[in-house]
Amino acid sequence: MLKFFSWNSLFLINIPFVVIVILGSIKLLPAKRNSDSKIIDWPGIISLGLFLSGITIALNNLKTSGFWEAILSTSFYPFLSSRITCILVFIIIEKGQNIRLWIQIFSISNRLE
Repeated sequence: MLKFFSWNSLFLINIPFVVIVILGSIKLLPAKRNSDSKIIDWPGIISLGLFLSGITIALNNLKTSGFWEAILSTSFYPFLSSRITCILVFIIIEKGQNIRLWIQIFSISNRLE
């Protein structure tokens, strides 16, 4: 593909996937909002975001040469320990949330009929 087009054209491969997701969401997602659902789970979003960003930063800072020395170094431990704390906070927060949401998300087979 790069022989005939510039490198920017590589991003065009995502267009069919986007169309499929949009059409699938129109078909599968309910038109009405559930009246007993929360608007946004901010504590969950923040704790999961901190966890994922910290893990990403920690893994990007690891050196491939001397991998085990980099993992055992003191510069890696603050990221690791704080991210373990973030994921534990996320789990504690989400245990108190409504589990019916997850059941509704994964019961797509009822909506396909």
